[in-house]
Amino acid sequence: MEVIAACDPSGQRPDVDAELLQVIGFITHRGAHVAYAATGTGPPLLLDVGCVHHLEAFWRHAPYRRLVRRLSRRFTVLRWDRPGFGMSDRGPADLSAEAEDALVERLADVVGGAPVAIVAAGNAGPTMVRFAAAHPERVSRLALFGTSVDARPLVPGPTGEALELLAAAVAPAIHDATAAALAAGSEPGVESWLASALEAAADVGALAGALARPAVDDTGAAAEDIRAPTMVLHRLDDAVVPRWSGRALAARIPGARFVPLDGASHLLYGGDPEPVLAALLPFLLEGADGEPSLLSQREREVAHLVTLGLTNAEIGRELSIRPRTVDAHLEHIRTKLGVNSRARIAAWSVRNQPPGAVASAR
Repeated sequence: MEVIAACDPSGQRPDVDAELLQVIGFITHRGAHVAYAATGTGPPLLLDVGCVHHLEAFWRHAPYRRLVRRLSRRFTVLRWDRPGFGMSDRGPADLSAEAEDALVERLADVVGGAPVAIVAAGNAGPTMVRFAAAHPERVSRLALFGTSVDARPLVPGPTGEALELLAAAVAPAIHDATAAALAAGSEPGVESWLASALEAAADVGALAGALARPAVDDTGAAAEDIRAPTMVLHRLDDAVVPRWSGRALAARIPGARFVPLDGASHLLYGGDPEPVLAALLPFLLEGADGEPSLLSQREREVAHLVTLGLTNAEIGRELSIRPRTVDAHLEHIRTKLGVNSRARIAAWSVRNQPPGAVASAR
């Protein structure tokens, strides 16, 4: 295994711990060098935002980087470039179900023998559904975002005839067209960034192959065999995969939770990330070894008093602690829950506080 230096392409002094910088390494899989990055510490988590990916190009996008870093504060997050894409060996890309499943098995070995949590978005969803169904002992939790198991394309693209024209043009427009489709509903600027990232991630042939590949294979039947706790998240106005498709996916997975979210961006790292993280982090951490309650008892008390509308000074008086200590508790709570506002702390507390756990404030 080869490892190259940590990367912080923002060009600014890092505002996070050193372990949250991206470190890229390589593994050998089926004769190809596969690039991967591991960030953070904690239980292993596989994060896959789609088959067309470039570790460095995506890392330069601040919203994507923030999402990874927030997850990395609680997990060892593993991401990768498939063979034929990104920083992995270029060449013919094999995106068949058999090749995809074998790669995930190999990557799960990289983080050791412990069961992995999985977060998969878009066209990465079907592969992870199959893996969770085939290897129930290797998956602790499964979260699926903006994905489907029906026959609709999960990387939206033009018709076959239009695809040939786009790919054969003197200045191929296939990267721009794909970015425009994927970024529909996202904030301004995402489309142009994504077009450049896709161009770095895949040549014309590889991207055309990703657009033309079958979307689902036998994933629908596999969904019914999943035994890991599963959450299916979907933005209500997803401009690529409609919400009914995500709801149908959740209905096929035994015991799965369906979580509708406001917004229209199809991209996991697009739109407002706070509702995604507020739902995702508590779910992923439920039942984690050594951390069954996520927050300490004192942090739960502080969170409960936030729901009552108390200021930091009032919380300090209620709990007989200094305001500076209250500030520290709130910072720890925000980090653990992956939220950035008192309102979201209050929402989490209302959902998760056991009845009678904390007395009402005077």
